[in-house]
Amino acid sequence: MVDKIPAGVKDQKVATYSIVPGEVVYNPQFHDGMVRVYAAISGLCGSKGYCDASNAWFSWKLHKTPWTISKIIKKLEESGHIVTMIVKPQGNKRFILCITDKFLNLLAQATVIKGSESLAELLSSKAIALLSLKATPIAVDDNPPIVVDDNHRIVKEEEGGEEEKKAPLTLFRKGSKEDVAQQAYLAVKEKHYLAFDDDFFDFFEEEVLGRFSKQEVSIATLNDWYHDIWKVYEIDSVVRFLKQQKTETNAWQVKWMQLINRLKAEATRKKNLAARLARDAAEAKPEEKETRTLHEIDMEWLRDDPDGFMGKYEGNQFFRTRMDKDPEIKKQVDKILQKRKKA
Repeated sequence: MVDKIPAGVKDQKVATYSIVPGEVVYNPQFHDGMVRVYAAISGLCGSKGYCDASNAWFSWKLHKTPWTISKIIKKLEESGHIVTMIVKPQGNKRFILCITDKFLNLLAQATVIKGSESLAELLSSKAIALLSLKATPIAVDDNPPIVVDDNHRIVKEEEGGEEEKKAPLTLFRKGSKEDVAQQAYLAVKEKHYLAFDDDFFDFFEEEVLGRFSKQEVSIATLNDWYHDIWKVYEIDSVVRFLKQQKTETNAWQVKWMQLINRLKAEATRKKNLAARLARDAAEAKPEEKETRTLHEIDMEWLRDDPDGFMGKYEGNQFFRTRMDKDPEIKKQVDKILQKRKKA
């Protein structure tokens, strides 16, 4: 069954194939989600040389959250594989360029894009500038030889000896004091990888791991974050509260409880606000009152309580005069009076 495209999302023609460079496929720091997003961007570039799909579209097609798509595109750009451009005359529309010769050369020759010559000039100028940068000769000193020894350590050769250089383990932005937590996390992730979503690992590595200096990462830790945070609350709120916490004080368990309490309080506020707005809307809506004519009311009284009606009819001259002017009521009254005479 094909998922229905969400409302407000512009559909894109999906490519039959994508070109993904080996430096993306075999990069140990790129997880499968990053490779898939790059492949989708590359495929959409197709014969145009650019991609203008939104994060919502990528989220829909690749079954990732918009938050994860945004993070991946940012990492791909920081790693030098794509370039994003926001074009104000096009309604602040985002365009993504793959930094490969094929797509850049194709875009550099564009004269009209989406019916606009100015947009074509802007994107082609960017492509030409990127091609110029790629063609800049690299000085010998800027590209020293790299050797990997038998222990898979990167060694830089220099005059007078060798200098050992540690290869980065992950893309984590936290400090070296968190290496122990990172190593423990990587071991847990490798063993229990299928127990959680890829998006959850992206979130945990980007926003949680290393933020708490004394945190011990175990399967129980991941279960807590997955079931009590990831599956329950809005991730934007989680990230906002995490960034508000101070990193110098308190054990991570204390900060965990602070985070949970803040998220619960915000969820309660949102729930109460929604209930109040619904109540206000209901009170503001005018009640639909039943409108009946005086004739209908009198006929109902005559039908349900003929004795009471006739008592007022015979004892109230004004009421009798008004009833006699209504043909239908007068007819029913006459029938009642005739029955009484016969009786």
